[in-house]
Amino acid sequence: MLTMARELIQMGYSLSGTAGTAQYFQDQGLSCLHLRKVHEGRPHCVDRIRSGEVSIVINTTTGRRSIEASFDIRRACIDNSIPCITESDAAEAFILALQRSRLNHIRVSPLPQMEVF
Repeated sequence: MLTMARELIQMGYSLSGTAGTAQYFQDQGLSCLHLRKVHEGRPHCVDRIRSGEVSIVINTTTGRRSIEASFDIRRACIDNSIPCITESDAAEAFILALQRSRLNHIRVSPLPQMEVF
């Protein structure tokens, strides 16, 4: 995720994250706004999403407890029509698409027909 974070900053995006994520990025020399988790009190990450200041959410979680804790984040994204990416491979593809769209290097190719059984 570090490389992707750097690429987003190069494109002019700013980063925000909860404690562990924000601290990791800051330790790596990246500016990252620290946000509270929902259970840590207001204002928190979901408030930030609802504020309209968030363009995209990349929320990769592992483990049942983390996934359950991120439900409010995903719900806020849906309610506010904000893309929410939950897999690192999808995040990488999304960032690549952003980069190419900014350079007008978009190429469309048809998918091969597949037989469905």
